[in-house]
Amino acid sequence: MRDALAKTNRPILYSLCQWGNDKVWTWGNAVGNSWRATGDIQNNWDSIVKIGSFAGTIPSYSGPGGFNDFDMMEVGNGKLTPAEERTHFGLWCIVKSPIILGTDLTKISTSSLGIIKNKGLISVNQDSLGKAAAPFQPSGKPAPVSGKIYSYWAGPLSDGVVIGLIAVDGAATLSVNFTQVPGLGDGTYKWTELYSGASGSGTSVSATLDRHDMAVFKVSKA
Repeated sequence: MRDALAKTNRPILYSLCQWGNDKVWTWGNAVGNSWRATGDIQNNWDSIVKIGSFAGTIPSYSGPGGFNDFDMMEVGNGKLTPAEERTHFGLWCIVKSPIILGTDLTKISTSSLGIIKNKGLISVNQDSLGKAAAPFQPSGKPAPVSGKIYSYWAGPLSDGVVIGLIAVDGAATLSVNFTQVPGLGDGTYKWTELYSGASGSGTSVSATLDRHDMAVFKVSKA
């Protein structure tokens, strides 16, 4: 199929789906442009956790022309809280999963519609560098646990770095100094939080979040 599509001399996105079998992320880039890395998503938080945590284990296999696909959006389908929908959409965006809607847009709520229309997050997902964010462990924080979404994520962008902070276990205030973020370091940086639109500059970012909520910061040199 790959060879037949190539012979058409037309731009075609070839999406592979074998539900993550045979470690498709290790060879999918030689065959197609995206590959389902897991089983089917379900419309509940446990499924978001299962897939989202796994996304943090294979970020290096995603890049320009070939992306890990963590299945369609459950945003708007009525089972996730608004906070959980923000984490679902935000995490899929920063790990560069294809964003495919799986809801009835004639019935979607204003809250859910606002999430999927977030231009800042879509821009991060579509960034030309194409590199997926990954968990990172700030000094003094517990290590990632298998099967559980980690609270701290970061990834490079063509014009900066994206940072994701997730209140996994309950309401929390999460902070990180830029010296501990991969791709940043000493100095002052400007930042914008992409859900709230808040912006500022400094040497760190912090977010006070409800249970299962996420903040996404785009950071660049001041």
